[in-house]
Amino acid sequence: MTRTDIDLAIAQIAERQHGAFSYEQAAACGATERLAERRLAARRWFREAEDVFRLPGAPRTWMTTLWVAVLAAGADAVISHEAAAALHGLATFRPGPVVVLVPHARTRLDQLATVHQSRRLYPEHITLIEGLRVTTVARTAIDLAAIYRRSRMEIVVDDSLTSRKAKLPEYCATFDDLASRGRKGVRLMRVILEDRQPGYIAPQSRAESLMLRVLRQGGLPRPVLQFPHPSPMIDSHVDGAYVAERILIEVDSRRWHTKVRDIDRDHERDQAANLVDWDTYRFSWADLTKRPDWVVSQLRQARRKAA
Repeated sequence: MTRTDIDLAIAQIAERQHGAFSYEQAAACGATERLAERRLAARRWFREAEDVFRLPGAPRTWMTTLWVAVLAAGADAVISHEAAAALHGLATFRPGPVVVLVPHARTRLDQLATVHQSRRLYPEHITLIEGLRVTTVARTAIDLAAIYRRSRMEIVVDDSLTSRKAKLPEYCATFDDLASRGRKGVRLMRVILEDRQPGYIAPQSRAESLMLRVLRQGGLPRPVLQFPHPSPMIDSHVDGAYVAERILIEVDSRRWHTKVRDIDRDHERDQAANLVDWDTYRFSWADLTKRPDWVVSQLRQARRKAA
């Protein structure tokens, strides 16, 4: 491959990315470090960030800066928060800030972009806009709820629903993935969704959130959350229930259910349920994280048996 061929291949990539490209992409086209140094010295490439460049014929637009930020942050980075809201055309947000979301804290973009971290960034939370990886409308709004007031977030959610940029089930499914105690914006978004989706009950903990995700990915319907324990002897709620099948689901998180008295209490609850013809299926955090298929198979068989 000649240098002309290499330059042409890089130009084709840069054209799709508003003039920006990474050294990794250039190397895949056949470029070497020596060639890169020559192109920089000849001002045929401009350095925008570490290992990220721009061709001189491309104007430096807001979209260019978004591409530079994503390329500099790494393969797992996505455009998020205010920048994603502007890309989606959500009400009250305009192009300007450059914001990325990454699954780890190692990314450093200095003054190039604002960086947020989340380990719960799932493939279904990501979409493509002009080739850019961007958080979906639902994920974007939930992230923004940690920053902005209720009045503005209600405008964002209602406008996205009216314009059909997102649907309530998408909001609820995404919120199921993210809701947990201590996460900023959870309380606000819970109120907004419950007002707009009668009967919707959001997960109360990280363990419940993970349970819902495992069941959804396994093709099982969403159980009723925080269901009152069916025994008159027990004045509390269970994590989830398939009411028609008389199946209770309890999730033992990593932090709780480790003491002997907790185990004894759980046995009492399970036996009380059995006395009124309800079956209890209890799963640990390890079950949900290390063998989710087994969890799904257990509940699928239980529902078939009860049908």
